[in-house]
Amino acid sequence: MDLLDHLERVRLRLAAAYRRLRQEGAITEEQLEAVMEVIDRIEHLPLDEVRRRLQELGHAAADRRQAEHGGGSDPGAATPAAGPGGEGA
Repeated sequence: MDLLDHLERVRLRLAAAYRRLRQEGAITEEQLEAVMEVIDRIEHLPLDEVRRRLQELGHAAADRRQAEHGGGSDPGAATPAAGPGGEGA
């Protein structure tokens, strides 16, 4: 019984952590749903499968953050400093 209690606590902590990530905008609703599926089925999935799925979600979240925070090919194109310099010249 002690192991089942521990598993349930881990599931609750994981779910809470990923919900916080969603609230902060670090992951999408689709990513949250995918991780919740893993959490719900964690005791039925092989450990390697759990790791693989969570790593995929982590990479996708990191890619999203990079794209939102200057991951584009022209980082200075949309900065406010570029506008006034062009107008005054």
